[in-house]
Amino acid sequence: MFLLTAFEPFNGASVNGSLEAARLLASERSDTHLVVLPVVREVAPRQLWEAYIARCRAGSPPPVIVSMGEA
Repeated sequence: MFLLTAFEPFNGASVNGSLEAARLLASERSDTHLVVLPVVREVAPRQLWEAYIARCRAGSPPPVIVSMGEA
């Protein structure tokens, strides 16, 4: 199981290409847990940490975290 993150659309865009790619990957792999992060400096790291801790408490700590984004 691995944790996959991508950011929500930002700067007024309706789509974030990296999020769409992450959704596609997550839909094709049962061992993937997708976390969509807000584009907010103080919030995104906390949400990632909370998702990681939740997976650990559920008994499936992710050995890998893959973070996707676009510039």
